[in-house]
Amino acid sequence: AHDYLRSRPSALVRSLCGRRAAERQDSSSARRGAPAAAMPLSRRVASCERLAELQADCMADDLPVANHMLSWTEEEAVYYFESGGQEPPAEQRVYTRVWLTSDVHTDRAENMAWLRSLPQHPGDAVVVAGDVSHQMEQLEATLRAFSERFAHVFFTAGNHDLWITRNDGGMDSLAKLDAIDRLCDRMGNVHSTPRLLRGDGSGAHKPGQGLWVVPLASWYDDSLDLTHFTPSLIHRAGDMRAFTWSDF
Repeated sequence: AHDYLRSRPSALVRSLCGRRAAERQDSSSARRGAPAAAMPLSRRVASCERLAELQADCMADDLPVANHMLSWTEEEAVYYFESGGQEPPAEQRVYTRVWLTSDVHTDRAENMAWLRSLPQHPGDAVVVAGDVSHQMEQLEATLRAFSERFAHVFFTAGNHDLWITRNDGGMDSLAKLDAIDRLCDRMGNVHSTPRLLRGDGSGAHKPGQGLWVVPLASWYDDSLDLTHFTPSLIHRAGDMRAFTWSDF
């Protein structure tokens, strides 16, 4: 660390000056009688002149200012300048993050509202590991909401998704699983089969690089067969009675 700071002391100076700039801003706001939060940095950078001001505040004159940086927020620009150019905003990343969630149960309105409040994650992938809804329309709306926020969505069905009701036209759970696979295929960036992700978020194959994501319905075994339940217990398995399989 000592050698690094000797070779590039601007990294330490920039960090200290960035904090002092924030302290000056807080002090100035307080003198005007306004809280520090009244001067947010989350707004978009308005102009190259404003970028130059942020650059000067962070003592980052050795870093370039370019037009593409006008799509950043002021907070992102400050973080970039204070990091010595090592931390560009997320849209500049060259790697893919893979997020994981399950049991979102968007039959409940508050859960669907939570999903729609999620921010955009360009270039990232999300694994939705089952239990969304037994209603195909709700399942499609949920997967579409994920697909609008992530570059790739991987879905594997849970028991809730494969419940059969009178609205399912007499199909069994195995046929419904096939219908869900076809739904994912139609949606483009929703996958229920294995796919190789490259580090830049694309699904293109590059030998020796990337991450395989492999959805599996590996929870399925003969323990789902309800025929071994005694009549006194089967009424307690209401959720499982909605499960119908052609091999039972």
